[in-house]
Amino acid sequence: IASNPVDILTYVTWKISGLPKHRVIGSGTNLDSARFRYLLSERLAVASTSSHGYIIGEHGDSSVPVWSGVNLAGVRLSDINPKIGSDSDPENWKALHQEVVNSAYEVIKLKGYTSWAI
Repeated sequence: IASNPVDILTYVTWKISGLPKHRVIGSGTNLDSARFRYLLSERLAVASTSSHGYIIGEHGDSSVPVWSGVNLAGVRLSDINPKIGSDSDPENWKALHQEVVNSAYEVIKLKGYTSWAI
């Protein structure tokens, strides 16, 4: 499911369809995670295929980055910067997650809506 509110529509589709839950997939935080990895690779000037990290929870404003799992080619950023993602992070990695959250608003600002924005 790739229509907002994606989490609710995925649940409703699963309930109405009668399909097993593993057969109904919402874009949700898969999209947020892809945006996160792209922005991570841009910030560090590495290939996006070498950037790994996930956003979990609900799609959008209340999503949560899993900072402990963020790595580049297997090197965990938390090993280099133990404060990554925290309020005391000197590199302000929280701003990267905020960019992910704001990306939908940027699409709306430019297009007026979010269709075909994945």
